[in-house]
Amino acid sequence: MPIRVVIAEPRAAVRAAFSLLLASDPGIEVIGDAASGDETVALVAATRPDIALLEVRLAGMSGLEAISRITARSGPGHTRVLAYSNYREDEEEFLFPALASGASGFLAVETEPEVVLSAIRVLARGDSWLGPRHTRRLITEYVLRAGPRPHLAARGVRSLTALLSAREREVTALIGQGCTNHEIAERLSLSPLTAKKYVSRLMAKLGARDRVQLALIAVHSDASLAS
Repeated sequence: MPIRVVIAEPRAAVRAAFSLLLASDPGIEVIGDAASGDETVALVAATRPDIALLEVRLAGMSGLEAISRITARSGPGHTRVLAYSNYREDEEEFLFPALASGASGFLAVETEPEVVLSAIRVLARGDSWLGPRHTRRLITEYVLRAGPRPHLAARGVRSLTALLSAREREVTALIGQGCTNHEIAERLSLSPLTAKKYVSRLMAKLGARDRVQLALIAVHSDASLAS
């Protein structure tokens, strides 16, 4: 079955552009669109899409309130929100509030069309999605608030050295810097496919549910990554 998506965007031209982009992927189906927060919440309640692609600045009910109401419904078949802003300056203001409100991902203004499609597929699988810049910001903010501490202590592991090969530690360190699979491949002279396999293997080994959590593991394990 295709991934069912609704688009929440105040500008008709942008809604049309997203509809065309999503229609180019046979695995994605746009089942509706809305221009305001109130319309979006009502549309999601009526259609129960897999994903709501949502601009954080919506007329009427705010985008953040709409995210909270959409994601309040839990359990199988609930709608996940992929938030974005049309303005780079809004990312500073809305990134963390959108995630705190329940969004499962946030798109950067300059996100390439194929990455938008990829992000939708990632959310539909039940994972979270952030671009490299937002991942770096999230890591920095988390460390500043929580302070560095041994991530794996609760599992009785003092160092990643006992778990990972030298190459795996290199890949983990680059993930902690917010590098994409392509950037990892370039820095370590790997193929993109090999880099992707390393990331998947690391998530399984370290029990990370998504790439952001894997990056946090890397940040909290700097000492063992260098060993």
